[in-house]
Amino acid sequence: MVSNLRDYFFGTDTPISTHCGITNRVYLNNAATPLVAKPAIQELCETLPIYSYGNELNALSAQLTEKYNEVRDIVIDFSGANPSLDTVIYTSNTTSAINILSQVYYERDPNMTWLY
Repeated sequence: MVSNLRDYFFGTDTPISTHCGITNRVYLNNAATPLVAKPAIQELCETLPIYSYGNELNALSAQLTEKYNEVRDIVIDFSGANPSLDTVIYTSNTTSAINILSQVYYERDPNMTWLY
């Protein structure tokens, strides 16, 4: 178990001024701009030198495609998904993901009614 989760993210020790005085940052706006985990930044720094378009036929693209697939496997494992039934799709943001999912459900059953 992680002893102090705050140690794994950038910005959590940033002092901010509040009406109660100076305190460490508490960040709750994760839907818009989440704090970045330090291991993610380390991986990014290792990946940037090989970054290229994934659709090119060269060794760098092959390495990058392999990294994307490794992350898919990590997400499937983390979420408890079944790799033979489920997949991971990268989108640019949450709104895009919801729109894609909505379109899939609509194509499956255009008469489906959603209650919120």
